[in-house]
Amino acid sequence: MTILLSVLGMVGLVAVDQILKLLVVPLISDGSIIPIFGDVLVLKYSENTGSAFSLFSGHTEVLTVLTALLLIALPFLYRYMKFEHFWAKLSLFLILPGGVGNLIDRIFRGYVVDYIYFTPINFPIFNFADILVVSGVIALAIYVLFFYRPGKEEPAHG
Repeated sequence: MTILLSVLGMVGLVAVDQILKLLVVPLISDGSIIPIFGDVLVLKYSENTGSAFSLFSGHTEVLTVLTALLLIALPFLYRYMKFEHFWAKLSLFLILPGGVGNLIDRIFRGYVVDYIYFTPINFPIFNFADILVVSGVIALAIYVLFFYRPGKEEPAHG
């Protein structure tokens, strides 16, 4: 039952990502900027053909294949490594739907739709799926730094 709920939750997060993109694109793809929190956080359209921070721009096909392979391998890696800890499971729960959301964009659009812009530090434009991936990586870092002990059976909760 827990696996079913996890899968449904991940599908829900992918749906949220795709629905947000469907709602936002018509509003801002013409270059419009919509303030969310004053001038600090705005909606601003961007087509990202690269990865995080637009690295590897223009290499959508390679990134699509690499992302798909990683997303296929990740659950098997977690299962093989017997990651049972809360932080390890949380990282998978966040990284997978974030990766799938952006993979859907790469496959069907040829680029990832980014739309959240944090203006005070001129941060790169990002999207909901990116938030999931980054949060998942942070959860994985917490797990590795504070809880993971190679060769030892780990407790289910931290």
